[in-house]
Amino acid sequence: MANTSTLQFPSNKQFIITLPKSLVLAKAWQKSDMLEFILDQTGNIIIQKQESEKISSKSSLQLRNGKQFVITIPKSLVMAKGWKQGDILEFMFNEHAQIVMKKIPN
Repeated sequence: MANTSTLQFPSNKQFIITLPKSLVLAKAWQKSDMLEFILDQTGNIIIQKQESEKISSKSSLQLRNGKQFVITIPKSLVMAKGWKQGDILEFMFNEHAQIVMKKIPN
């Protein structure tokens, strides 16, 4: 379970997660890249580099302390999925080499 992260709500305003560095490097993403969140047909969340200006669920990839990649997840998306602070999220590649994020059941 190396590709997991805990959903955080540090400011009581925004949900954030730390993306596994290995996945960020595999996708060749860089600090300040705009990432978008897409729901696939099974309800999982796909994180990908922004392809369209029309997408409203997006976040800038941040690099903290020179070693941790962090993104903000739209609160509306977290609420729609029924997630909460402290939930463990798992990241994996799907058959299209996209990063899929989903909650690990308790």
